[in-house]
Amino acid sequence: MSMIGAQKTVDLLITNLDQNDLLVRFEVLRALNRLRMNFPMLKFNEKPIEKKILEEIHNYMSILTVLYTQSRFDSDSGEEMAGAIDLRRRKDARQLLTKALEEKLDKNLERIFRLLGLKYVLKDMYNAYLGIVSQKQDLRANAVLPFTSLWSA
Repeated sequence: MSMIGAQKTVDLLITNLDQNDLLVRFEVLRALNRLRMNFPMLKFNEKPIEKKILEEIHNYMSILTVLYTQSRFDSDSGEEMAGAIDLRRRKDARQLLTKALEEKLDKNLERIFRLLGLKYVLKDMYNAYLGIVSQKQDLRANAVLPFTSLWSA
């Protein structure tokens, strides 16, 4: 659909931003981003995009809360009688859960920035995303710095 540079295509894809299947939702976002890049004359209804940005941010915060709570959980508390094997299984399960939550955060962050790219300059949002996910501390700081002025205004 991203090759059909028509307003009806954009409108149809925007109505599908509420897909429950995260893979389908991600593909809808990819198609919308391609349309935004390749057909700049098309109009993107901002209301549903803004609503979805807020929903994705809320989901991100919820996952982050669970991850934080999980990381703060003391696996040895109240388990003096538990055997070493049981403790090891719980630790392994906790590590798996942490990894799964971190992967969900990564995908969620990408969806947030893809949505931001529909509302703001796509290239700027892409560069900000690359900076935030970078392993280099100075790139991450530079990517976040422009956003800090939004909250101080």
